[in-house]
Amino acid sequence: MANLVSDGDINSNIENTSGGIRTTALKYTQKMNVDTETNNKLILFVHFHKCGGSSIVNIFKKNDFLAYPINSNGNPKNEKHEIIKYWNFDKKQIAEFVEDAMKQSTKFIALEWNYFNKINPSCENDNLNLNTLFNQVICFREPHKRYISILKHDEYSHNIFDYNEFKQLNLVWTRSDTNQQFNINYNKDNYYVAMLNGYGESHGEIEMNESHLAYAKLILLKYFKAIIILENPVSFKLLEQFGIANVMESERLNVRKLDNKIIVDKQQFERNNILDYKLYEYAKELSSSQLLEYNKWKGYWGTPKTYSWILSSQ
Repeated sequence: MANLVSDGDINSNIENTSGGIRTTALKYTQKMNVDTETNNKLILFVHFHKCGGSSIVNIFKKNDFLAYPINSNGNPKNEKHEIIKYWNFDKKQIAEFVEDAMKQSTKFIALEWNYFNKINPSCENDNLNLNTLFNQVICFREPHKRYISILKHDEYSHNIFDYNEFKQLNLVWTRSDTNQQFNINYNKDNYYVAMLNGYGESHGEIEMNESHLAYAKLILLKYFKAIIILENPVSFKLLEQFGIANVMESERLNVRKLDNKIIVDKQQFERNNILDYKLYEYAKELSSSQLLEYNKWKGYWGTPKTYSWILSSQ
């Protein structure tokens, strides 16, 4: 199997400015190696809300990638049907959790409600051994389209279809089969940046800034082997390195278009979510570099297939 690894050819210059830390050079190159241990790693899919995540989980299932024995859309649950909040685990706890999962023949898990919050802030070393334990996958969607998709679904928007009203809600995860509750933030501004900084359970108490953006970029650069962009269906080819096939045959999930009147001023939304837009553009560059290197490794230079079903997912 092919393993996308950062191998020293990274030009990521961080400089101090009056606005804080920002990444000034986005260019980087990944080298493709043959990794005999790829199949021995757990696939970790970081599931941003309304970014085609349910369809991606379905792709794994269709390819016989077993999920955790008790799970909700790939998110591991314990015997009490509580979400296992492994994003709060330390190095030892994560290792034990992965060992237990793999003993149960688990091949992929999802991480939908937060990201690891005990990573070394400098990202200079893999202090949680994430690259040793996981092959991490993530999918981005144009931020405004993602938010519109939430508001189109009353089960997510709580029958509120105005951006300015909906983002004021402090949402809480609840399910009928458990008493567990925790904060969730998919309706808040700069959601992508907040999630990758480990603030998935925050209701915006900490305002995201350029330093948080720089950290999110480093997380993408150092930990993710497949960065998928929903608006670029060819990027789903990156899943092939893990043994994924028949992407075009996977059915779309959670596609329900409603006729609700959506009120979202795009210019206002873009201003309020400028950090997410910067991260989205950076993710597109990384994804393109990954795809280029993967195509080189595969010796594939023909016209890519069009995964049209993914683009139509709402």
